[in-house]
Amino acid sequence: MKKITLSLNRARSDIVWPENPVFNQFIVASGATPIAGDISFGGGMTATFVPSLAMPYDASITVTLTTGITDLVGNPLSPDKTWSFHTEPVPDTTPPTVLNVYAITPDGTYASGSVMDFIVNFDENITNNGMPQLLLETGVTDQAASMISITGATTTFRVTIQAGGYSTDLDYVSSGSLILNGGSIVDFTGNNAVLTLPIHGAAGSLGANNAIIIDAVLPVASASISTGQLLKSGDICAAGKAFRFRIAKRKWSCQRCSAGFVLRAGMYGFGDLRLLSKPLFDILQICYTIIDGIPKLLYYSNMRAKQIVKILEQNGWSLKRVKGSHHIMAKAGFRSVPVPIHGNKDVDENFIRELEKQTGVKLL
Repeated sequence: MKKITLSLNRARSDIVWPENPVFNQFIVASGATPIAGDISFGGGMTATFVPSLAMPYDASITVTLTTGITDLVGNPLSPDKTWSFHTEPVPDTTPPTVLNVYAITPDGTYASGSVMDFIVNFDENITNNGMPQLLLETGVTDQAASMISITGATTTFRVTIQAGGYSTDLDYVSSGSLILNGGSIVDFTGNNAVLTLPIHGAAGSLGANNAIIIDAVLPVASASISTGQLLKSGDICAAGKAFRFRIAKRKWSCQRCSAGFVLRAGMYGFGDLRLLSKPLFDILQICYTIIDGIPKLLYYSNMRAKQIVKILEQNGWSLKRVKGSHHIMAKAGFRSVPVPIHGNKDVDENFIRELEKQTGVKLL
C-alpha cells in the first residue's frame, strides 16, 4: 500500500491545513471513483493520504485539494487544486513456457563426431545464467546438448555426438529433459521458466518435428544368440534392421547396436514385448514373447518380412501397427482384422498362420 504526500510551495507560508482534515478536503480518485483512505496533517507544508486498500494497477489517479484549505486569516484556497499521475502497470507473474523443440541440423543419419544444433522456443523473451542442457535419448548413454545462445524467445543448444550413441528417431529423453544444470532461465521480470517439454510424438516435440537417425555405435565382437534362445540381461543377439523393443511394463528394454541388440534391464518382466519401430516390415521382422518370465526372441529376416508384406499387398491387403497394443491391423477395402503378435513359443509360425487365416492369402 502506497501513501500520497503533498508539499505546498514554501512561498505560501500562510497556508493552514485543517486540524482534522476530512475526506472532501483532500480527495484522491481513480477516474470518477473516490479512493478511501486516511488523511493526516504533518504540520508545516505537508499532508499525507494513506489509501485503505492497495492502489489499482495501471490507473489514472487524481488528487484534489478543496476550499477547506485556508490561509492564516481564513481565506479558502480558490480555486480547487488538482494533480494527476498514473500507477504502475500490472506486474508480470506469468512464467515462460516451452512452445516448440526442433533441430536446425537437417534430417538424416549422423555418426560419431557430428555437431548438431537444436532450438527450444519459449512463448516470451527470456534470459539465462549458467549453461542449461537438453538431454537426448541416444541409447545406453544419454547425451546432453548445452545452451550456446539466446535470441529473444529462442534458445539454441549444441551437442557433438559421442561414440556409442544410437537412435532411429532422435528425441529428448522425456518431458523433463530440459535441465538448468545449476543455471537459470527467466523472463525479463524474473519469473522462472516452466521447463516442461512437449510429450514424445506430440506437436512441438523434437521427434515429431524431425527425422534424425544417430548411428555412432562402434562395431564390437560378440557371440550371436540363436533363434528362439532365452535372453538374459546383457546378452547381445544378431539381428537385421534397426529397431527398439521393450516389455509393456518397462521391466526390460533392448537397444540396437552394430553387433545386434543389447538387453538392458536386469530383472524379469511380465507381459509381451512390443515393437517401437516405425517401418512396416520391422513389424514382421521379429516376433517374440515371454516364456516363464524371460523374453524369448523368435527371428525373421528382413527379406522374409518384405516378402510377406509384398504378397499381402499384391492381394489387396495392407498392414499397420496398432498404436499402444500388441496387434497388427490387416486391412483390405472395408474389411479390417486385428492379428495378435504375442502368444506361445511358436508365436512366429502362429502369427503367419493367423495372417493366412484372416486374409485368406497363402504366405511363405
